[in-house]
Amino acid sequence: MPRATVPLLVAFAALSLASPAQDAPKPAAPADAGAAELTAAKQAYEAEVAKATEALLAEFAAEDKRIKENAKLKIDDKIKRSELLAEEKAAFEADGKLPKTLGLKVATSDYVTKLTAARSRCGKAFDAAAEAAGKTDLPLAKSLLAEKAEFLAATRSAAAKPAAPVNPAARPAPSPLIGSWERSVNSTAVTIQKHVTPTHYMVFQYDTTGRVYMAHGGRYALKGDALTESVEYGFGPYYDKHAGTSLTTKSTLVGKKWYLAWAEGDRPIQATWEPIEPKPPAGK
Repeated sequence: MPRATVPLLVAFAALSLASPAQDAPKPAAPADAGAAELTAAKQAYEAEVAKATEALLAEFAAEDKRIKENAKLKIDDKIKRSELLAEEKAAFEADGKLPKTLGLKVATSDYVTKLTAARSRCGKAFDAAAEAAGKTDLPLAKSLLAEKAEFLAATRSAAAKPAAPVNPAARPAPSPLIGSWERSVNSTAVTIQKHVTPTHYMVFQYDTTGRVYMAHGGRYALKGDALTESVEYGFGPYYDKHAGTSLTTKSTLVGKKWYLAWAEGDRPIQATWEPIEPKPPAGK
């Protein structure tokens, strides 16, 4: 196999990598900055929701203490109020249902105010990301708006639930695509390598001298056998033509071979990738 240990290749591997066409990277695309901003906004929203939820849960405990220590209440009234409070707390933790207990009116109002403000900030971040994506990729913009609704709803309800212990066996298995792959074209005169991480891919092409002349990469998503790869950075003809777009292919693993199939117009195309076997670094 041609020598691939050039400084440029090392730089590309650090980016995180993969894709079905035969090309390569350029300066970091604006999409990366937008993705980072959206990720930060989501993390900030989750933190704000968690903090507001923790404060309201603390008020449940404080109210229960006030009920038990209220000397003006008869014991049967204390029991009824404490049990009702426990029911409201359980409903809040299960699905985010707000309590109606009078003693929690101020705390509940404060919780709603904070959640509304946090939701607005995060929603605006999603809208900005969708607006930017819509200039070149309407399907991506649509998926961002769908993710917005799902994320805001899921985060709000999940925050009220007590954390459950993590079961290692329940964690999703790592993607079988993660790793380094290659294929040869033109009677091995050209070699194409594809590197896949849990979140990104990178593809680059080099000749028998080890010179890289095309590369591209970005984020990817695998749902069933549908692999969608975004072209976010790179250089060369393929990147120049497809920068800012995404391509969905049919992904199939058979034994150690990885097959990608798609169509360009009426022309069906298939790329066959094989894993790069580990070997010691080339010496001087």
